[in-house]
Amino acid sequence: MIKKSKFLLYQLLLIILILSGCASGRESDTVESSDSDKFAQIEEEPNKLPDQEIAGQEANENQGVTEEETTDSQEAEEQEVPDNRNASEQDAEDTQDASEQEYWNELSDEELNNFTDFFQSRENYGFLLSDYTTPTDVDLNEVFYCGAGIADHVLSDDMEAAYEQETGWPIELDVECLTTRQIDDFLMEKTGYSLEEMNEPLEWVYLEQHDSYIGQHGDTNYIPFACISGKKIEEDVFELKYQSVYEFQGELRCGDYHGVVTLIKNGENYLFVSNQILDDSDLSGLSLKEVSQLDFFAENKDTWNISKYMTRAFYYAVFDLDNDGRLELITSAISGTGQYSENHFYRINDDEIEELPQKYSGKKLESDSELDFALFDYKYAYTNGKVTYYPASDFIRDGFQWSSSADGAYYLKGGTVYIDIYRSDYTLYKDDGETTCYDADGNEITQEAWEKLEEDFYTGMEIITYPICWEYISPSELKQDTYQKIFRELVENYKKGLEQKKR
Repeated sequence: MIKKSKFLLYQLLLIILILSGCASGRESDTVESSDSDKFAQIEEEPNKLPDQEIAGQEANENQGVTEEETTDSQEAEEQEVPDNRNASEQDAEDTQDASEQEYWNELSDEELNNFTDFFQSRENYGFLLSDYTTPTDVDLNEVFYCGAGIADHVLSDDMEAAYEQETGWPIELDVECLTTRQIDDFLMEKTGYSLEEMNEPLEWVYLEQHDSYIGQHGDTNYIPFACISGKKIEEDVFELKYQSVYEFQGELRCGDYHGVVTLIKNGENYLFVSNQILDDSDLSGLSLKEVSQLDFFAENKDTWNISKYMTRAFYYAVFDLDNDGRLELITSAISGTGQYSENHFYRINDDEIEELPQKYSGKKLESDSELDFALFDYKYAYTNGKVTYYPASDFIRDGFQWSSSADGAYYLKGGTVYIDIYRSDYTLYKDDGETTCYDADGNEITQEAWEKLEEDFYTGMEIITYPICWEYISPSELKQDTYQKIFRELVENYKKGLEQKKR
């Protein structure tokens, strides 16, 4: 009877393995089919990005469309529309799609500096002061407010008299004078369109007898901009992020303007294609270096959206842990009823995001459980003048049977995050509860000795305000959120930490 049962069990296992192999093969075919359809759809709808399609698929799943139904639909579409492209065409499309997925900031520092010089030129900065999706919608009054570097600032007596006769007002402020020919030549060089083709009028006084436009102003609209990141999106087409800046105590700090401009290289010059002002992030007071790093973290959000646990949400924070000017992005996930933790530290190194190694000392509660960085409300941090220690504790449990906790702190030094555990305890829930205390090496100690370990660990250190502020987000939300939303939240999180540090 036992042998017969074993024989039936082996048959059952064999059937399961065969079915699993079939399912795996079908899943592989479905993935390849899905990718092919996606690339074809991008070709047909160039304005629809892959991330938007992924978000749409997830929305379908939430509305009750099953994975099998989606797969069946894709297979039906493949049968109806044969793929007649040859291998070289497919390789070209794959290469093009791969290039579209490249990270921001692929431009070298030299190229970014060259674009900064380009933005700060008197003839170019005005194109960053208005929103437009086509160059014919640019605000000419911003472009020419201070003359765009080509205007005459002195009028002839005859022209000044004609101006006063036309307006009834004398010239009392700074004056700019441009002929129609000058404006046409300038706009053709900068946009590829003439004045007549522009949708926004130049609201200056036009003197027909001189074929000239005259404007007065008592101030300036000049704003210095810096290019903080950018990439090529097509051959000779650049998308560049810029930030208004000012100098404070020898350091470039950020102003109120933050945006994205698209340029096309035209010989030795560039044509303005579009501009979007992103004015919903308060960057005031931040340095250009800080904003560039926050921008890079936001653009490469998938790099730090990882977890070995199937966590529904996790905490994140941005701060400069070792005060070296390089920001660290920290993620901390807590999973399951046992409250097991997982932490990651990220930093930008040579235009890519690297994860920093972690080194524990002291006895961990369990090999897979790490300290809970974001679970507890910490008020203070500690510094010995060289490094800053950030307190953290770990807590795990097994229902109403038992629980265990550990106390420690972490600090960043030389590119490694060190986590020191200086004490732990174990509580068995029976009767009134029985707690056993341990030192850093796991040796059993008294309650009194256990309590003194915290004081001994921080002896000689200065107490400071705990500066790290934690935000809560789900992996799916982070995946679907736009760059601008993530960038804004990273900026707000970092600035909250800076304000908390001052207290």
